[in-house]
Amino acid sequence: MAQKGKGPMICHALKLPTVFCLLLVQSVLSSPSKSKFVDVSVVAPWAPTPLIIEASEYFSDRADDSNFWKFVEALPTDIFEKTDKEQYDTSIALASKIVSDVQVNLIKFALSIRNFSPKLQAYKQLWQTALNSGCAITEKNGAVALIGGKCVKDAKLLKDAVHSCHPAK
Repeated sequence: MAQKGKGPMICHALKLPTVFCLLLVQSVLSSPSKSKFVDVSVVAPWAPTPLIIEASEYFSDRADDSNFWKFVEALPTDIFEKTDKEQYDTSIALASKIVSDVQVNLIKFALSIRNFSPKLQAYKQLWQTALNSGCAITEKNGAVALIGGKCVKDAKLLKDAVHSCHPAK
């Protein structure tokens, strides 16, 4: 007998959420259409990275190194004297000659959100640390590697420097 009394109560309990959902849907559908967008602004504790370097990093971040070099070699020599707008336009114009339209749109998006800025800032800080410890490029075509806090300028010493950080077990 107790079961018969619960039937109408369960039925009533199911109607209440259904009515609430219908009212919610109606209020959303009947409200005037307004443009709903989100505007986000992030302030970083470092100076902005040149857009051309961010575009270069986009290509560097991909598996195909040939596109990176195509992009870099096509850059005008005075690129760093140009405004942000000119750097952006140059980046997009060069990219459109190298990659698909879809990838050009990805580059535009990456540049608009400054996607590579934190990574490039980390590189800058690492290089500053290297310079402060006396690690600098001294030859015209020289290169350096900072491995385990040690500056390695000679390619022949590179393997030993890596092994000294992680000795074989």
